[in-house]
Amino acid sequence: MTESSNIRSGRKVLIGVDGSDHSRRAVLFYLDKIARQADLVILHHVTDRSQLNHYLLVHDADKFQQAALHASNKAAELRDELTKLISEHKKQSIACEFVTSSHNSGLAGPAIVEMSVTKQVDLVIVGCRGLGQFRRTILGSTSDCIIHHSRVPVIVVPPPDQ
Repeated sequence: MTESSNIRSGRKVLIGVDGSDHSRRAVLFYLDKIARQADLVILHHVTDRSQLNHYLLVHDADKFQQAALHASNKAAELRDELTKLISEHKKQSIACEFVTSSHNSGLAGPAIVEMSVTKQVDLVIVGCRGLGQFRRTILGSTSDCIIHHSRVPVIVVPPPDQ
């Protein structure tokens, strides 16, 4: 069996990443607990377009370009760090793809759900911050959104103390 057909026969696993310890914990959970050689891991980074949209509205092209460059550099650093982590983990050869997107709402949850449909994934994994119910109600919850709207199973990796 060739490597490319091996990838197609495995699972597609989407992991939401944002550079936080919580998303890194989601990647490590995947690697330590459920990784398979034939998997395709899709690392999905949702960009925050709110600042960029603000600069567009106030017609500040210089600040828009600076913010766009900063967001692009952050995504590239995150891609490099996490793809290296996956490629070096236990010397497994797991295929990895890094994608970025944004959503009209500016929220990560709907963007992750949308990407899971677009990429036809079999599983979504995200970390969570472990907010209390009151804060989650006020701030919203990426993991709650994904759990309630995903068409595929979702694993939410809790903080270490829970």
